[in-house]
Amino acid sequence: MDGAVAGPLTLVDVRYRDPLVGVEAAVERLEIDVAMRDLLSMTAHIVRLNVRGVELLLSEPVEQP
Repeated sequence: MDGAVAGPLTLVDVRYRDPLVGVEAAVERLEIDVAMRDLLSMTAHIVRLNVRGVELLLSEPVEQP
């Protein structure tokens, strides 16, 4: 991770896995810049987003939703 929440934030090798619903995702690099003022009102206003190396694997869920 590089950067600050108040400025551009860079995340590397982000992974998410939820076998109960059958989703596995990976992102090689994610750069995000959000409008901090909007976060105070619980709104995510993305000013800039750059995503590289996305991999999404879907499988049968372990449990039915």
